Amino acid sequence: PMWNRLEEFKDGVRDVWWTSNGMAVDLVVVYAGIRPGELITGQKPKAGTKLGVFKEDMQPEEIVDLYDQLISTWGNAFHRGKLAPASFLGGDGFRFEFTFVRKDDEVSLQGVGYGAVRNGKLYMITFHAPRLHYFPTLLPRVEALVQSARLAGASIAMAMSPKSAGFISSAMAL
Repeated sequence: PMWNRLEEFKDGVRDVWWTSNGMAVDLVVVYAGIRPGELITGQKPKAGTKLGVFKEDMQPEEIVDLYDQLISTWGNAFHRGKLAPASFLGGDGFRFEFTFVRKDDEVSLQGVGYGAVRNGKLYMITFHAPRLHYFPTLLPRVEALVQSARLAGASIAMAMSPKSAGFISSAMAL
């Protein structure tokens, strides 16, 4: 299956959403060029919810804590797994693993995220899907996408060719 960009989320926000089987099944989110003092998402938080903002000197653990806050705002039970240095956007970055149980339907989801701070801005790609089938099935495609990602101005460009694990055959700036 190909990835579909969720157009209704692209205008006026920094995070771009992609799905292969539908938003409730799998989701890749690209967060590009988050400046110090900004939320990691362009989506408005739930009323009464306070989210932390990105700071240029944050360590990977603190950035993952911001992502935890974001996922938890919808009442999901977030659990961070392994966090380690990793290559991302052609340089040093970090990779983190996580799980959460979606509050709305009690589905257990597994995920992975990559992040890096470049020129004082945060860039991150996250992926999550149901733990039992979709996550292990789609993970190799997502990993190939992440490894192809490069900075293109303030955006992230990803090579989506058939040779990179079945993605659409074009380069796309997000």
